[in-house]
Amino acid sequence: MKTLIQKIEEGKELLVHFYTTWCGTCSMLKPELKKFKDEFCSCVEIEEVNLDRDTHLLNHFHIKQLPTIILFKKGEEVWRNVGIIGAEEIKTAYQQHDVCNKFTHKL
Repeated sequence: MKTLIQKIEEGKELLVHFYTTWCGTCSMLKPELKKFKDEFCSCVEIEEVNLDRDTHLLNHFHIKQLPTIILFKKGEEVWRNVGIIGAEEIKTAYQQHDVCNKFTHKL
């Protein structure tokens, strides 16, 4: 199984959700991520990173607050959001950074 860092280095288009089990706001973001994937683009790869377990990634990705989602394209971070965000705003970020053009619904 490939690690998160390996996937990013390979240039995969990847949305990474950094969370903890005790973070209530983090659990509020999960339905929006699911909605984004289910309603807009099933080809999107979303990686869930539990920072309770993978604490070494806090410094690697400069995570200061939770929840944090980061969009990677061609091995580079192209967009980051801290806090709650809706599925429509995530879609906008994908469109602005020309990631996944296979959206099933229009805004």
